[in-house]
Amino acid sequence: MRDKSILSRLQEQSSKIEEIDQQMETPLSARQSVPVSDEGFDGDQVIVSDSSGSFIYVKVSGRWMKSQLEEVI
Repeated sequence: MRDKSILSRLQEQSSKIEEIDQQMETPLSARQSVPVSDEGFDGDQVIVSDSSGSFIYVKVSGRWMKSQLEEVI
């Protein structure tokens, strides 16, 4: 009987952690300007759409890295 109580508590904690993670996520929206070097923090993500395509920029070790996005059919 006590095992169910512990399991139940672990499931509640896990659920709370997932909820907090979702609340802290920043929704991504497309913009037209490339992020500047002093903008954002490590882990931040920005989507940039311009005439040459759509790119995702991720800040890693204080630098913005980019990767081109391709549509999956």
